[in-house]
Amino acid sequence: MDKCCEEEIVTAENKTAPQCACEAADGKSLGRKCLAAAFLLPVGVYLSELSVFLEEPLFRYIYYGNLNIMLYHIACLIFILAFIGIFHRCMKNRAHFTPFLQPTERLPLRRKILLYFMTLLPVFITSAALGFRFKLVYGLGERVTAMTLLGNGVGYIHTAAKLLCVIYFIALTESAFEAMFHSVRPVPVGGILAAVTFGVGEMIFAPSEFSLLQLFLIGYFGAVYLLSEKRFGVTYTLALIMYIL
Repeated sequence: MDKCCEEEIVTAENKTAPQCACEAADGKSLGRKCLAAAFLLPVGVYLSELSVFLEEPLFRYIYYGNLNIMLYHIACLIFILAFIGIFHRCMKNRAHFTPFLQPTERLPLRRKILLYFMTLLPVFITSAALGFRFKLVYGLGERVTAMTLLGNGVGYIHTAAKLLCVIYFIALTESAFEAMFHSVRPVPVGGILAAVTFGVGEMIFAPSEFSLLQLFLIGYFGAVYLLSEKRFGVTYTLALIMYIL
């Protein structure tokens, strides 16, 4: 219990002691509820992968090439956006939580430079491993058609929706741990938990040659979130750059 609470207890004949205890208990209880709610996010995101089962009834007799992939991404995108919209509304109304409020103070120049460096480093390493080609260009392949570009574009929008849930998860888990333990930790707990949930989820439900890279990046976003002083917009923008490029 802090010093101000102790002084109030002495002057008010112990009337504020239950209040201090209740506030701490309420914070821990709310933190636990927020942490439990956070794990609904990966469940909702990967429930959208069930849309893959629409392929059999829709394309049983005719194969439409890239159109199959586009419809799959569109179905997943609609589900994820609807889910995150309902989820955020519930969190805002019941837990009074929103990750979109940002500090009014500007980031120090040194921190901005460090964030730029942290963004460019994985992009450079990945492009170097691919023969100094961006992952975005590498994914297009040798023969690029209009349908390929359109299909990849829809896929990247689907990816952006997933990343929105990832950063929301990081923000929510960080707030939950802060409410439960009332301390500032240098360890990006939100990023670690995001890697365990979303990172592993990507490896299981959407495996690719970049699965390990995606697992690392999702955990990496937790450090970016803390370094940006918990700015959702900054973290999400930088995450998009790193994840797509």
